[in-house]
Amino acid sequence: MKRRWRGTNAEEVVLAAFAGLLALLAAAVVLQLWNNASLRYPLGYGGDGLWTQQVVKGIVDHGWFFTNPDVGAPFGQQLYDFTGAFADTLHLVVIKAMSLFSQDPVRLVNAYFLLGFFLCAVSACLVLRRLGVSRPAAVVVAVLFALLPAHVGGGVGRLMLGAFWSVPLTALLVMRVFGGEPLFARRTGETAGNRITRWGSRRTLATVAMCALIAGSGLYYALFTVMLLALAGLAVFLVRRDMPSLVGGGLAALIVLALFVAEVSPSILYAHEHGANPELSERPESDSSVYATSLSLLVLPVVEHRWEPARDLASRLARAKVPAGVNESAFSALGLVASLGFLGLLLVAVTPGSRGRARAGPAAATVLTAFLMGTVGGIGLMVALLYTPDLRAWGRISPLIGFLGLFGVALAYDALRRRAASPRGRWAVATLLPVVLVLGVADQTTQNMVPPYDYNRNEYTSDGRFVRDIEAVLPPRAGVLQLPPAPFPEGGAIEQMSDYGLMRGPLHSQSLRFSYGSTKGRPEGEWVKRLSHLPLERTLPFFVATGFRGIWVDRRGYADEGASIDSALRRLRTAPINPMVSEDNQLRFYSLVDYARRWTAGRSARELRLARDAALHLTDVERGPGTDVVPATETPQINDPAAGGSMRFGNPGRFARTVIARGLLQTPRDGVVAVVATLPDGRRVRLRATRAGRRFELRVPVAASQQAEVRFVVRGARAPLVISQLIALDASLPPL
Repeated sequence: MKRRWRGTNAEEVVLAAFAGLLALLAAAVVLQLWNNASLRYPLGYGGDGLWTQQVVKGIVDHGWFFTNPDVGAPFGQQLYDFTGAFADTLHLVVIKAMSLFSQDPVRLVNAYFLLGFFLCAVSACLVLRRLGVSRPAAVVVAVLFALLPAHVGGGVGRLMLGAFWSVPLTALLVMRVFGGEPLFARRTGETAGNRITRWGSRRTLATVAMCALIAGSGLYYALFTVMLLALAGLAVFLVRRDMPSLVGGGLAALIVLALFVAEVSPSILYAHEHGANPELSERPESDSSVYATSLSLLVLPVVEHRWEPARDLASRLARAKVPAGVNESAFSALGLVASLGFLGLLLVAVTPGSRGRARAGPAAATVLTAFLMGTVGGIGLMVALLYTPDLRAWGRISPLIGFLGLFGVALAYDALRRRAASPRGRWAVATLLPVVLVLGVADQTTQNMVPPYDYNRNEYTSDGRFVRDIEAVLPPRAGVLQLPPAPFPEGGAIEQMSDYGLMRGPLHSQSLRFSYGSTKGRPEGEWVKRLSHLPLERTLPFFVATGFRGIWVDRRGYADEGASIDSALRRLRTAPINPMVSEDNQLRFYSLVDYARRWTAGRSARELRLARDAALHLTDVERGPGTDVVPATETPQINDPAAGGSMRFGNPGRFARTVIARGLLQTPRDGVVAVVATLPDGRRVRLRATRAGRRFELRVPVAASQQAEVRFVVRGARAPLVISQLIALDASLPPL
């Protein structure tokens, strides 16, 4: 497999740059980029694209992405739980460098998305030339690689995943292991140096550099490389007893893994200190099959193909696969050109002594290993069952399979080119490449991949004006409560509101703080959710005490288009009768400035400080001894009320507080049952319970960072006592 460039390094770099520019031109044509030539408006304005743009805005505004005080108010956003984000360091470093020339996050995301086509083609062309592919074939194959459906179809929502420029480097390293080529070599001659420095050859330095680039290119591409190198080294050792390849492949895998671990170490240390986030770290094992690829997904047409019979076949595949429907694995389609190369390499892999095995053998072994990793029921599922299901989207290995398939096509083209003896034959072979390029790009891309420019422009403009209108009536750094409350990340669509749809507000704002964006599974991420279960008039003091001065309502997130929440806000004495409405009539804003002025009036600085502490650190309610739950509703239930049961109220704040506990006491017996509640200070309060439920209210003093227990007893009772609709408010946060 060993090949050398036929030209100088400078010539090869120029050739690769040409391939990159050609890929960029092809992407511009496919995406019809003339509709947004200035890149002013987002190429994607929904779903993951909104979050990506907000992450970039955080880098521009605050230097880096670890924390962002503008989202996740009142606590601010922390992204330490997102190991994948830390693994995208190289992508984000490039974007950070680009921000020296523009601070517009939308333009930066658009520009890096397009830069990805250039970088993918450059990387592919350089590697293909190193593998001995002819210049014309290398350029065409590099362009087709850059425009694989996984890149074009993913859009800005898969900004880092689509920029898979490290994939050709992975292919080169793994193919060298399968081909028995050393990844590390000693220097020779008088300048060889000592025992350590003599290993500083160009081959060694190139391998280490490629490992470093791969480690910083994303979680999936880094870990795929580690596994492929380890499997390749083990395979050649078992088959050929090739110890140098085993050691070289293992060492390269360790370098990638070590650099990857160092890169994500802030996330690892955060999890060690605060515990793993169960909402993000516990993936179902079935996801490894749901997000895997398959032979059919790889070689059959991409979803919404331009040609109607192919489009119909892709639709039938989407209905037939398990689970049915379209998810990101649909973009693992390779296109016809790469599929032919992929199938050809599989034949080489399973056919001993086949022609062309000397050159194609390492690529065939690599593509077979990659396919076994990414396919449904393959190595990916074994990893999920035996080790961890967290690495779930195994279909993301498709760009590597696509690159290898295109390499196989390039080998076939060069073989055909060498066999063409007559001028007419050479001319016919030469005309194949532009035809393959045009038809290949058309086959791999669809009309549906063209961004909805008019929609994006109109929505983006409308949201921008709406946010500027809000900023005009609120003081700087005021908080904006966003409804409906949505979990972050991966909360999914709520009615007609897309996932991450609430990021529209902070994306446009320069001076406000927004509630959406705290990580689910952490106390900060559950804060708005916990308060949303309380009546609106009871929660407003909590929000006002923590700096919120307005409510943002996205009507798309409600089945009744926000009519119920609008009615509740209009009934409040201090809410404006006519809320601010966006141009597209989807967003409404209710100012709390007047409410906050009235609520804070007459309160001392100490009282406001106590209220803020109570609002930020919500009272925890737990079952105490003698209290179980009703299985269907998780409602507290005391099965033996004669012996008694208790509820505990925890104060996680820095100051003592008085908790107002409210609820219903219910019993299956007819009539009225007397209940005695014993407070932490020994006082006893007589309450009543009925079949329908009798309301109660208790004032429970709780010291700072302590728990207080309330015990309920019904003398002589045999039927259980149910404590339903229990809520814990705070005396320092009364409504107006």
